[in-house]
Amino acid sequence: MDLPARFSFLYPRYTWWIYSGFIIIVAGIYFGSLSELLLEVDDERTFRDNIAVAQDFTYLFSSDKEVGSGRLTSDFVRFIAYLLVGNQPGSVHLFLVAVHTLASLLLARLAFRLGLPLHVSLLSGLLFLINVAQFRAVHWIAALDYPLALLWGCLTLLAYLRYRDQPHPLRLALFYLCLLLSLLTHLVSALVLPFFVYLLWRQKQPLRDCLRHFAWPAILSPLVLYGVLSSTAKTTTTWWAIERYAADGGVELLLGCARMLLWLLSRMATTAYWLPLPLYEQQEWELYGGAVFLVLLLGLIWKQVYPFDTWALWILMALVPFALLTEGTASALLAGPSRYLYLATGGTAVMLGWSLVWLGQWIGLRLRTRSSYVLAGLLAPLLISSYVSLKKAEALSFYISSRYYTSSGNKDEGIAQMRRALDRGPEMLRLEDTYVRLISQLFARGQDAQAVVEDALAIFPDDAVLLAQSYVLESVSPDSAIRARGRQQLDRAIKYIPPEELKNYIELVAMSYHNMGVGLYKKNDIKGAIQAYQRTLEVAPERLNTLKQLATLLYCLRYLEETQSLVAPSPHTNVDTPSPLYLRALKASFEGRIDEAIVLCRQAIDLNPSEEVFYLLNSCYEKKGQLGEALKTLHQAVRIVGDQVSYKTYFQLGTLYHRTGQFDQAVIAYRHSIRLHSQEAVKLYKKNDIEGAIQAYQKALEVAPDQSKMP
Repeated sequence: MDLPARFSFLYPRYTWWIYSGFIIIVAGIYFGSLSELLLEVDDERTFRDNIAVAQDFTYLFSSDKEVGSGRLTSDFVRFIAYLLVGNQPGSVHLFLVAVHTLASLLLARLAFRLGLPLHVSLLSGLLFLINVAQFRAVHWIAALDYPLALLWGCLTLLAYLRYRDQPHPLRLALFYLCLLLSLLTHLVSALVLPFFVYLLWRQKQPLRDCLRHFAWPAILSPLVLYGVLSSTAKTTTTWWAIERYAADGGVELLLGCARMLLWLLSRMATTAYWLPLPLYEQQEWELYGGAVFLVLLLGLIWKQVYPFDTWALWILMALVPFALLTEGTASALLAGPSRYLYLATGGTAVMLGWSLVWLGQWIGLRLRTRSSYVLAGLLAPLLISSYVSLKKAEALSFYISSRYYTSSGNKDEGIAQMRRALDRGPEMLRLEDTYVRLISQLFARGQDAQAVVEDALAIFPDDAVLLAQSYVLESVSPDSAIRARGRQQLDRAIKYIPPEELKNYIELVAMSYHNMGVGLYKKNDIKGAIQAYQRTLEVAPERLNTLKQLATLLYCLRYLEETQSLVAPSPHTNVDTPSPLYLRALKASFEGRIDEAIVLCRQAIDLNPSEEVFYLLNSCYEKKGQLGEALKTLHQAVRIVGDQVSYKTYFQLGTLYHRTGQFDQAVIAYRHSIRLHSQEAVKLYKKNDIEGAIQAYQKALEVAPDQSKMP
């Protein structure tokens, strides 16, 4: 298939410079907002690796890196990004956009060097840049490997084309260097070898010379790939898939790979420049769509339809390595297999670019109008749809980031990211699950969840989980009538819930009350926190974490009898886990068995060093009169617990310093305690929680009235 000669396109001297500027502008429009994205899984570990490499460059080659991808080139480029922009998430995201933009330019250049008309090549680069299917490779910092793999793959092919046109040993050496760097970027980069052999054969180039140049790379590539794989961490999807192969094997393994390939092919079409379906679910019909696409690609290769056959082979070779991943691995990803499509979408961009130009010329001839006008009319809907879809896709990245921050303990940032996700594109999310998670986190941070609950129930009025959370919220209302209604509705729901769902429902209710207790405690509403914990234990009496929290509160308030009644171990409890050890230590300290309590505290610290265990251990040493050991314990708490340490530890530290005559150190510790309380007051004030801010500030005044003006 050849393009009609009627299509005219100017080729000024500075076309590529003008085009590069245009592509950069488009990238800024479509991806500039990615500077708002923060971190996800593996990103923070990558940042720590960067710092370690800056301190000792040989660490770059170490197998002890926290993110052991085995991809040396990618790790080095990440370090370059660190040197340029630091470990600032927004800046690193823009660096990733820059790499994606450069990869788009190189793809356009490669298409042109492989013989496509200039206008088709330029359009292909643009279509690849704005492709939606591979958005995760641009949104996730840890996915930098995929844009780099395409970038180095294009450079490798361009280097060989330059050598073929003007043979020189240095140009051949440059080709080998680019190939090595490509292989050390991502395993899938090996596709350039068979792809280029096929391409040269199609162009009727001397195959003997081609094979001579590719012989050593073909021999050494398996060794390089083996080295990369052996240095890859066992926690990566690559090794998860390999371990799954060992478990499955046989016919089921082959069928799984076939289904995976069809799913990948289908997603390339169904999410190319639009998002008509939930990315986190695999639809049954997608496999049939993928099968149709596969037949089409194989037909183009079989019939050698130029230039589709070449780029159809590119697509298949870029997808086959990812088809070896298990379905379970890919289906567990919240964004689906998006990042695995990155290299393959280069092929679809070129095929679509050729098709649009050809169609524009054909319609232009029939309508007797300029084909460039027709092409603009065909391209405009794609540009608009892609922009809208990419903005919606950001919601999914905000949501994934929220899950990361929540699991890593930064719940305030998790809540903020979840709200951004809901604002940016709620249709992209598992909306019910998103609301449940957000409400739960609002409970845990002591923030008002009423508006969010109302919004959620307006969309899902019959959702049992959301209704349970609304009942819990009502059951702790200051209004006695609302409180009674909430408890009544909750008791009725528990009574009539199906037996097979009762256990999960009770756990949900208990978790909601527990989170509410945690949040109220953070707001210094101690009475409210105790009531929420007590309500938790009414619903789930054996909930150890709640028992521990409530016992700690009562113990700190010196309600010793009430605490002792809580800490009697249940016969069903595993006594060697952190929470039961802590409860046993509390019980032993109440009964005067201080040495036993110290041993139990030490065992609990070895399993999970939490602040409350250190606080109890300090109290035990105080009872024995060993103030030196008590001080060491609090110092250890500050060192291990770090930023999560609360004001009470510093206050107790100040008290011990005062008792041991270390008055200067006591002043410093008291000031730390006051600062933590004052900072909490400022945070609450900024969140419009005026009452909570006042309570925190009053607590700071109680600690040291004459120091209350300190920052």
